[in-house]
Amino acid sequence: MLMPSKLTQTTHPVLGETRLRDIAPIFSLIQVGSHHRHFSNLYTRPRYMAGLGLQLFSLWKNGQIRLPDGIRHRAEMKVLSVAGEFAGFVILRYEASQHDAVEICMCGVHNEFRGKGMGGIDAADGAR
Repeated sequence: MLMPSKLTQTTHPVLGETRLRDIAPIFSLIQVGSHHRHFSNLYTRPRYMAGLGLQLFSLWKNGQIRLPDGIRHRAEMKVLSVAGEFAGFVILRYEASQHDAVEICMCGVHNEFRGKGMGGIDAADGAR
């Protein structure tokens, strides 16, 4: 018996605020992505894994990220969900000198949701 995909059970994917419970799946997605060379393989080393966990928690709590330049930048994490289930994330960094400049520092989509048009999400309202 074929099971319907999770995308057919929902109206639209939603890009929303990150909750504390979202940090673990984001961390896991980065780890898996690092093993598949989507992210730096440094994240597979224990020292960097610990730093990543601290960075994600600090970003969630303080709205700042420290990049390799050692400077803290205003940033935020958004979570992509489908039918209330974690589907991916995006980390955005805001440029202090330019009020409207935003950089995507990192993003990832869970394997189950790849190739399903998740990149068409409009961050303003979650609609495609």
